[in-house]
Amino acid sequence: MFPFRALGRALTVDDRSRGFVKVLSDAESGIVLGVHIVGPPASDIIGEACLAVSSQAHIDDITLTMHAHPTFSESIEEAVERLEHKAIHIFDPASLRNSPKA
Repeated sequence: MFPFRALGRALTVDDRSRGFVKVLSDAESGIVLGVHIVGPPASDIIGEACLAVSSQAHIDDITLTMHAHPTFSESIEEAVERLEHKAIHIFDPASLRNSPKA
């Protein structure tokens, strides 16, 4: 799950920082099973979510797709990257376990 309030774009548009994107994927295959989008920007990004589900996209297909910055579509990529503890717009304590020691 990724909250809109963590996106720079959401913070620049009045009343658009409410809500979140949640991506559901199969733990073994990595196939996207569903996407929940709650909040005002949902209509701007629902197309990518529908395409991912209908084409049985792998989560890597989403992370390898270019997402312009700053945009609301980044929230889908960030939600997927959060599954792997790699999201860059939100602090994830689990990401510290995966980082190299200095």
